[in-house]
Amino acid sequence: MSLTPFLEEHLKVYRNAGKGNPSYLSAYICEEFIEIIGQQVFCAILEEIKESKYYSIRVDSTPDISHIDQLTFTNRYIRGSEPGEHFLKFIPIFSHGAKNLADTVVEFLQENNIPLSNCRGQSYDNASNMSGRYTGLHSLNLVGVKVAECGPQIVSFFDFIQHLYSFFSASTHRWNVLTSSLGKNHIVVKCLSGTRWSAHFDAVTALHGGFEKIQDALDALAVDADHKWNTRREAEGLSKKMEKLEIIFLTILWNDILGRVNKTSKILLSKNVDILVANDLLKSLKVYLQEMRDKFSEYEAKAKSRCPDLKYSDGDKRARKRSMHLTRYYGLPEQILLHETEKFKVETYLPLLDSLNSHLTEREAYESIENLFSLFSQLKTIDCNEFSQRCEKLANAYHEDLDYNELLNECKQFKHYIVHDEEYKTLPDVYRKLIPDKLKSVFPNVEIALKIFICMMVTNCTRECSFSRLKLTKYHLRSTMGQQGLNLLFLVCIESDILKNIDFQPIIKQFSAIKCRKFSS
Repeated sequence: MSLTPFLEEHLKVYRNAGKGNPSYLSAYICEEFIEIIGQQVFCAILEEIKESKYYSIRVDSTPDISHIDQLTFTNRYIRGSEPGEHFLKFIPIFSHGAKNLADTVVEFLQENNIPLSNCRGQSYDNASNMSGRYTGLHSLNLVGVKVAECGPQIVSFFDFIQHLYSFFSASTHRWNVLTSSLGKNHIVVKCLSGTRWSAHFDAVTALHGGFEKIQDALDALAVDADHKWNTRREAEGLSKKMEKLEIIFLTILWNDILGRVNKTSKILLSKNVDILVANDLLKSLKVYLQEMRDKFSEYEAKAKSRCPDLKYSDGDKRARKRSMHLTRYYGLPEQILLHETEKFKVETYLPLLDSLNSHLTEREAYESIENLFSLFSQLKTIDCNEFSQRCEKLANAYHEDLDYNELLNECKQFKHYIVHDEEYKTLPDVYRKLIPDKLKSVFPNVEIALKIFICMMVTNCTRECSFSRLKLTKYHLRSTMGQQGLNLLFLVCIESDILKNIDFQPIIKQFSAIKCRKFSS
């Protein structure tokens, strides 16, 4: 990226100006600039939070390069008529206990005069000890991580994918053999990631798309006399694993599953998606996965179409006995013989799908929110009796913010106000209509209810952004960076959109006046 004309000219003149000529280019001055700019961005965010009044918070932690557990504190609130999610601070913590996390959150809010009473949503990702159950924001990333460990066949499959990547990436010659075999139109094998579940999608997609050509590359390396015996044997072993029906089956299955999960996750990571849309998406994903339980034969047929003569690993052995305890009043448990196909279905296929559905359900926290606020998306169709009940339920849930009688009367009028507006289909769309039309004074309770709904956390993208920037910025050469400097630098970096709207002219004049050196004649 090219330098701005002002900075470029300044460097030409003052870069090597010599002693006695202030250039404002020293590390100390740069740190002062970052501190001034960062403080202004932080204050601007605090002012917006107080102006919006209602907000929600998201807290999660990650270790940095210096082995300090950094608690990232992000905030969601309404800016004008649009939702905004903003990073506020990294806070070093030394315990993940519920009391310590709660005290840290409360202390931060008190220090910055942010009323806790205005908080309308909290999310502690992967910290179920804060609530005793998974009631936080939905994370398909965590769902995927759990499911990848649900059975030995699944663990073995992903271990194989990682082994495949490690084998080819360990040598430039092996990598060249792979790329030559794949050609220009195929994706090379990818590495898995323990924290970024989309990496599993990339890795499985690459394997699925170039399955035969990857095996051709392994076969070529297995017979290449120029390689060491260990390398040839490893290539031969990987190639033989690709001839297993389980590997082919799971490659096809996971490609379909992860394709749906990945695209759904990307929508959930959008800042502008609302909870009702997110809940409908998750419901549709669960139905899709439930329907897959009846499609075992289809996936098996697809797998066998690649290699019709292949069988499961136990296919050439006598079918193993599976002991099943049946409910009866007398006698020993019945011994049931399972064919290798049924064995794979019962022990791998069905547990995988059931585990996905189970984790999708237990981590879902949107259902109760939908029951409260879907009232506004159904204003045109809801009947009178239910209309009153839904308003009462919402008003009771937020009794400090909403008045039931006022809310009911406002909704009755508001229903007729938007009845002819087809473009207002989501609650954020409805809220955006209130603001430009200057109707807050006409429908104050409706406006408050919609603001509370929109400010609730739906995404974890701000947290992921701060984690990624932390690893990119505080690396081994900057491991001694102070906490204050770290926070201000990240504010400037992550919240650049707010930075662009701040007028720094008064601050620049104040800074230059302090730094200006006057010499007597």
